Parts: sequence; structure tokens; C-alpha cells
Amino acid sequence: MLERSSRLTAIVSRFIWRLFVPLLDSAYPDKASPEHKRALDELRASEQKLDGILGALREVVWSMDSRGRMLSLNSAATRLAGRPAGDFLDDARLWRRMIHPGDRARVRSGVRELLEDGTLTHKFRIVLASGEVRVVKNRAQLVRDTDGAPQRIDGTLTDITEQRQSESDLQRFRAAMDLTGDSIYLTSRATMRFVDVNAAACRKMGYAREELLEMGPQDLLTVDRETIERAFDEVIATGSKGSTSETIARTAAGEQSIAELQRCALRSGDDWIIVTISRDITLRKQAEQTLQASEERFRALTELSSDWYWEQDANFRFTMISGGVGKKGIVNTDQALGKTRWELPIELSESEWAAHRAVLEAHRAFTDFEYRMVAADGGLRHFSARGEPMFDVEGQFTGYRGTAIDITQRKQAEARIDHLAQYDAVTGLPNRRLFSDRLTLAMARDKRLGAMTALLLLDLDRFKQINETLGHDAGDKLLQAVGARLRERLREVDTIARLGGDEFAVILEGVTKKKRALRVADKILQAMSEPFTLGGEELFVTASVGVAIHPGDASSVEGLIANAELAMYRAKQEGRNAVQLFSPDQSPRRAGGF
Repeated sequence: MLERSSRLTAIVSRFIWRLFVPLLDSAYPDKASPEHKRALDELRASEQKLDGILGALREVVWSMDSRGRMLSLNSAATRLAGRPAGDFLDDARLWRRMIHPGDRARVRSGVRELLEDGTLTHKFRIVLASGEVRVVKNRAQLVRDTDGAPQRIDGTLTDITEQRQSESDLQRFRAAMDLTGDSIYLTSRATMRFVDVNAAACRKMGYAREELLEMGPQDLLTVDRETIERAFDEVIATGSKGSTSETIARTAAGEQSIAELQRCALRSGDDWIIVTISRDITLRKQAEQTLQASEERFRALTELSSDWYWEQDANFRFTMISGGVGKKGIVNTDQALGKTRWELPIELSESEWAAHRAVLEAHRAFTDFEYRMVAADGGLRHFSARGEPMFDVEGQFTGYRGTAIDITQRKQAEARIDHLAQYDAVTGLPNRRLFSDRLTLAMARDKRLGAMTALLLLDLDRFKQINETLGHDAGDKLLQAVGARLRERLREVDTIARLGGDEFAVILEGVTKKKRALRVADKILQAMSEPFTLGGEELFVTASVGVAIHPGDASSVEGLIANAELAMYRAKQEGRNAVQLFSPDQSPRRAGGF
């Protein structure tokens, strides 16, 4: 191979020396002179530089004589064909044999075209020694001698396989995206110009496809180009799929609309193509604004007709409380009259009181001032007040007046909703959502402390039969009893959750040895083996437990849960009433020993 590479260098060298050495001899007759020697050194340096440039080119640079024999090739031929470049100099037919059989007739036709026109550009396939098929683009030029006879052919060969594949993918994508009603734009990140758009984009923006392809997103949106480029780069850097944002789009007629944008990035050779799906949400936004205005008017009317009306003097002492709140036992009006709000049994922090008193001292209106107070009936109730300052005809501040409403039921409903969002309605245990949050935090804490986190997944054996035999009410009572027993037998710091159905989970933090997790699992099996009393009758159940340890078994929450489930199902396969520690070989453990 070294011998053949030197032949390539020799070809270049002969060309340079045959052309320039006679010129040197005529310019410097004395070949022993320093000028002649320096000129030769410069010629050799130019020769090496030219050889380096040819070798660094990505395209194959070739030259062929009129008989079809290869005269020279740069090293790009080796990178493309996987053969030493000298092979093509030794075997004039090697290139022709590499042409795909299905393209040889077209290539021969192209040679005839070259002889007639003097230039040729065509594409064809070649088959490498490995059997891989590549698509190449060949550019050739015929060089004639002074008599007009063909002397040689010079050309370049470029591998365009990936380019052709990308073009094919874009064509298929184009056909699909024209079927959707949303506007779709494909933008080159390098040029910030559209490379393709669908029919919906043309129709909604009022431009022809050819016009849009001369434009970019900065020509359609009201934000500047730098902002769009930053958004594109964020999509590329984070690999986010379907990132959503809202912006203002401008049509050809100058009309503006609100657009919801979803973007993702696709690699295309050395460039990135940003795919943007744009949906016109102008009507939806208008409807939302109308609804919001309506809700605000309704809220204002509701708040003005609150449960009671109140007034205060210039020292912020209550002078009047009306609305029947005293008769309902909500507020002790006799206790409140003559006192300021902060002299009443109201629960607020010092900072909250300070902020409210600052508003009063500034004689500013306030709304949605929420506080808790022990009501006249002894219960703790929530209130929301709003007020405005009063001034006499001379502009002197005389006090406040306003309304207040009892929001206890709303607060209780919010608390119930918050509880239902995080706790299981049957057992009162944390649900899957809260369990996932706690597992994430536990794994992070233990990682920071250098400890392990153990996840135990517990599934009741044959629970479906209990439901079908005794009914769902009995099944729910059994789930409640299981949850209560787990709370009794485990530590308060351990998270016990019901994930759904008959599946429970236990999170053990700060684990230093796997044996501790296995002891807890055995403790759970022992607790489950004791009878449960439902409706005066004893009921016996068993459980299967799967154990997975972080970080040894998984580094992510999803991976830890998946491995614990795998271990739990293996415990069931091994006969139920068993503990299974996750491991690659999945060897089972029966209850009662390590």
C-alpha cells in the first residue's frame, strides 16, 4: 500500500517537475547557485502543500487518459471505496466493475455525452467490496490537446448517500404533513430559511409555497430573529420533543393571529431541521378572555353580596357588623365591636399582620384578605374580607367599610381535594403520586448521605377471589385492615403507600445493609400471615413481596419500581407467600430465612 501511495505522489511530482524545472534552469543557468537551490526548495515545499491539499479533500479527485486508464487519485478514494488508491492505478477496470449493474448502461451513455459536450454531471450507485451500496455524484470535464483530440478526463466524485436518504425522508414527510390541517414549517437552523412548508401553512398565511421558501420564521412572527434562534438552539440542545409556546403570527395581508407552536429538531447531515407545527388559537383565546371577564364580573357581584357588611372608625375599630352573622353564631358581634381586627382571636403570623396594617395605615383598598378565627360557636372558621377607605367631604380619613364572607367550606373542600390528590380514598395511605414524590426524595437524600434506599412492593395473593366471593365491600375492609397493620408493624418514618388494587409499597430510607430490607420484608409476611377479622369472621391471606435496592439495582425511580415489580412477580411464580430480592438470576427466597 505504501508503494502504491508513493506512486500517487510520484505522479504529482512528475507533473510539477516537468513544468517548473525547465523554467528554473532558464531563470538560473548556474545550478550550483544559492538562488537555484532556494528555488528548488520552494518548489519542493509547494509540491508537498499541493499533495496535502489533495489528500485533505472529501471528494475523490481523479484524472484518466483517453484510453480509460487512471492517471491519478487522491486519498479520498481510499476512504470511499475501502481500497488502496493504488489498486485503481493498477487495474483500469476496477472502477467500472464497482458501478452498480443497474446503472452501468446509464453511465456509458453519460460517457458519450461527455465526449460530445465536454462536461458531464451525473449520479449513480457503486458497490463496495463489503457489499454496501453507496450513491455518488460524478462531475467530469474533457481536456483536449492542441489538435482538439481527447487527451484526458479530470473529475471529482462525491458520496451523496446520506444526502439522498435525507431527501427521501423529507419527501415522505412532505406527503404526510400536507394531509394535516395544522401549519407545518421545516426550517434550516443554518440559514434560518424554510426548506419546506405544507399546504395549510400557505393557505393560512396567504403566501405561495415558493414565496415562503424564500422566507424564514422571523418573517412571519412578531418576535426578532435572535429570540427565535435561541428557542431553536434550546430544542436542539435539550433534545426536547414537542416543546410548546405561544406567539403572534402575521399573515401576508398584515393580519395578526395567536399561534400555538410545537417544535422538535431533526438532524439532516451537518444541519438541523426544526419542525414547527403551528395551530391558530385566536378564537380559543378570545373565548377564554370572554369567559374570564364574565367570571370576574360574577365574582365581583358575589363578593359584594357577601355574608356581612362591616365598618371601622379612623382607628380601625369595628363600629358596625351586619348581615345576621351574630345570630348564626359565626361572629360574636358584641365581642368584635369597639375592637380592631388584630385584637380578635384571629390566627395570622406577625408578618401577615404587619403587611395588612401597612395597607390600612396607607389608606389603601384591599381585597381577598384571608384569615382564620375562632367563631362564636367555638369552631375554627375561615374568612375573606375586602374593604375600602372612607373620607369625609373635606377629604379627611374617617375609617373603612367593606364586606366579608365565610369561606370555611371552600377551604375544607380544597383540603379534601388536596388530600384526595395525594392519598388513597380507601386506606388513607399515600397514593401512587405521593409515593413517587417521596421515593424520588428518599433516593436523593440517601445518595447524598451514601446510604441505600429499599423499595418493597407487596401484592396480596388471590385477592381477586376474596372480592368475588365476599364482595367488594369486604375487599375494601380487608385493604383497610392491611394498611392499618402495616402502619402498626413498621416505623413512622417508613412510607407505606397503596399503588392501586391489592398492591402496596414500602420505602425504607437510610438502609446500610440489604439484610435489613429483607428482615422488614419477612416482618411484613409474618404480619400478613396473622388472621384478619372481618364481620366477626377470621380471614387468612398471604402476600408476595419484591425487593429492589437503590443504587445497586437501579439508579432511577422508574427502574427501581420496575425491578421491584419483577421481583414481586417472581415471588408469585415461585408459589406466593414469598420474598424475592431482585437479582439478575432471580433466585427466590421463601419466607422464614435468608
